[in-house]
Amino acid sequence: MRTYQRMIDASFEPAFWVRSDGTLDYVNDAALRLTGHTREQVMSVPLWDFDASGGKAFEKVWAELLDGGSVLTELDIRTGNGGSVPVEVAACRMEAEDVGISVVFRDLRDRHVEDAERHALEERSNDLRNMTGGVAREFNNILAGILGYGELAREALRGDGLERGYLDRIIESTLQAKNLVSQLMGVSGSQRTRRELVPISRLVSDSVTFLQATMDVQLSVRWRLDAQARVRVDRSHLNGVIMNMVRAVTESPFGQPNPVEVVTEDVTLWESRLLGDKLLPAGQYVRMIVGDAASDAASETVDGVIHPVFSTRKRDEGSFPGLAVARGAIHSHGGGIEVRGEPGVGLHFEVMLPAAGKAGSEVASGSSEISDARLKVLVVDDQVHVAEVTCLHLEALGYRATRMEAGRDVVKNIKEDGGAYDLVISDLSMPGMSGVELARELRVLLPRAPVVVMTGYSEAVTPQELDDAGVVAVLRKPFRRADLKEVLGGILPG
Repeated sequence: MRTYQRMIDASFEPAFWVRSDGTLDYVNDAALRLTGHTREQVMSVPLWDFDASGGKAFEKVWAELLDGGSVLTELDIRTGNGGSVPVEVAACRMEAEDVGISVVFRDLRDRHVEDAERHALEERSNDLRNMTGGVAREFNNILAGILGYGELAREALRGDGLERGYLDRIIESTLQAKNLVSQLMGVSGSQRTRRELVPISRLVSDSVTFLQATMDVQLSVRWRLDAQARVRVDRSHLNGVIMNMVRAVTESPFGQPNPVEVVTEDVTLWESRLLGDKLLPAGQYVRMIVGDAASDAASETVDGVIHPVFSTRKRDEGSFPGLAVARGAIHSHGGGIEVRGEPGVGLHFEVMLPAAGKAGSEVASGSSEISDARLKVLVVDDQVHVAEVTCLHLEALGYRATRMEAGRDVVKNIKEDGGAYDLVISDLSMPGMSGVELARELRVLLPRAPVVVMTGYSEAVTPQELDDAGVVAVLRKPFRRADLKEVLGGILPG
């Protein structure tokens, strides 16, 4: 027992040995420092006198200890200066002479300070998320106008003059700003990822074709878009992955840009496969290849995976910071990504994503933009420029478009004036009546009219809430005419 006492003397944790009547048999120096009492003061009173609640907290503890149990709890103890200290109490019975119970205190003041700081940090983080979401919503509304009017102006121009090239750059910059806002919201935690079924071949074609029109260098592409499957992804994330890979291939110091090979194909893994640093289980996948056409990804003589391409060094050192984000996006969607390179030849990317059904005829492109029926579409948005440019795109697609600025005006128009529409496109966040609230009203007033919501960022609304309200699709601002066409093509006859 005395050997054990010498060990406790050296401990930094306050320790007491207590007799069955509550009086103290032993107390170490750490306990004296914690309580602020002298040894004589501590040894002259029962342990429960140190209970800041007047002994009430110790009553239950003591009963359990005398019954042969052990206790781990928290309470406040009185100190010599009239204050109190929060402590964790660990106590158990001892079978040694007349010493019945061993009690150890652990000072919780630092932990409570850390808890308070963590709580304050969480509150600041929530404030940041709310602020980021609000700024993103307003910024994306502005971008929606820039992108929409930019596309309309480009379409109105004839020929391939300088003005058309300038508008291409405006459109490219707007899409880059959209992706930047999405990434910032992802980092801040204010964005709810929205995944949807996307025809992979169409998305790849649209992304690369856009880059061809806007890059500083002429981009020569060798296409083979054979994949018929869809993937369930966040469209903006995958678009960013594709653009990052193409730019890395064309700007890589590992080799002069060759014609870029762009491939999509449906594949079946009959057994698991390690792609990059991701082990993919057996199943149906879509494979996407982006690389210099001269590079042979299947060759065993390739020098190997170039890990530095995922670092944060400068581009002229052989790496591209955006690819680290791209790899994270691919992994978050259950896929894998691998990059190979051969000095003097170039880079070659391989991406595999889980397939989620066939796209069928929707993969085909080049069909007419005019629907075969003049269907009436109502656009509701308190941002006038967003509603206006959306209506102009709808009219270019062959629809009759009408716009309103408030959900309550829509309800009044239908109830009092007999307004009838084939489809309603509404902003999600509006004063007075939100897009979800309007959708609920329209389920009763216009049960045959599908409702699509537009949003500048992922508000605190779940997919289940949207489904319950009758919302059939979500358009992410800013969107292009092609995005609008694709969404409506899956809803309306055309």
